[in-house]
Amino acid sequence: MTVAPDQKAVLELLLAGQSYADLGDLLGLDEAEVRSRARSGLEAIGGADPDRHVALSDYLLGQADPIGRADAVRHLREDGADHALAARILTELRTLAPAADLPSLSAPPAGGGRLRGRQAPSASRPAFPKAAGRFPSLSARMRWLLGAGALVLIVSVLVASGALSGDDEPDAPPPDEGNGSLQTDDEQQLERIELSAVGAGDASGEGIVGLTTGDQPYIDLVLENLAPAPEGQVYVVWFMLNEELGYPLSPIAPDNKGSFNDRFAIPAPAIEVAGRMQFLNVSLAPGEQVLTTIEDALKAGELVIKKPGRTVLQNRQALAPASGPAGQSGGAEGG
Repeated sequence: MTVAPDQKAVLELLLAGQSYADLGDLLGLDEAEVRSRARSGLEAIGGADPDRHVALSDYLLGQADPIGRADAVRHLREDGADHALAARILTELRTLAPAADLPSLSAPPAGGGRLRGRQAPSASRPAFPKAAGRFPSLSARMRWLLGAGALVLIVSVLVASGALSGDDEPDAPPPDEGNGSLQTDDEQQLERIELSAVGAGDASGEGIVGLTTGDQPYIDLVLENLAPAPEGQVYVVWFMLNEELGYPLSPIAPDNKGSFNDRFAIPAPAIEVAGRMQFLNVSLAPGEQVLTTIEDALKAGELVIKKPGRTVLQNRQALAPASGPAGQSGGAEGG
């Protein structure tokens, strides 16, 4: 069974040190959805449901509490079949994320226990220290993994949205009926970026960059009067370092009135790009072209890429100029 791109991305992010809850906040997913994608990814890798008898998914991905870890260890000492399954999964996870801190399996049950088929080797590796906090002190390789995972999720959204097949786009989250901001009193607003239409059209909007109480950077995007996307095309939000190069934050789907109002957590590798951003950009491009551009970037190990399509909305005046050579990103190393 092949691991789906969104499942692989979730596994990579969890193995890079994120928790289910942190990853849900980071990617705008429900925590239960993160768990489901992770479990399905492990099932695809191992060929069987790892949680069929005990919660092995949490244990293998470093998400189990002390009681859950003890239950998993005890079960693996008694069940040869699940021991072989866990060893098989760990072998593949080590290939997927060589720097991950994976658990060490005990010896398989004496006499094989309920082991069926060929015995898999015991998986073990030296401990790897986790980064302190959510984002600080991440290595270049981990920042690349986080960024690659975010780009893979964009690909998954493009495929699921129907932008590549000409289907109608899904309904966007309902616009906020208040003052257009999703900010609460205990959050810190850092910058408000006014967006104006580029070329024809009367679209307008703004982006509000801020920090949650947990120091998670976010951007609230409030847009109005966007024309319906032509068949096979999709709107994408970009953090642009100049007029050509930037980081694709997410595809978006305005409602039937041309409005969009939602919050995006800024992924770890994009924080650096956001800090050097000159333009907050909303562009319209063929879905296939966006897909190909992102896939090429993943193969090349790049997180800052050339934006396809045409600009629909952007701030009129450039923000603080980017530092360093245009197009460079610390998260692009090690890809």
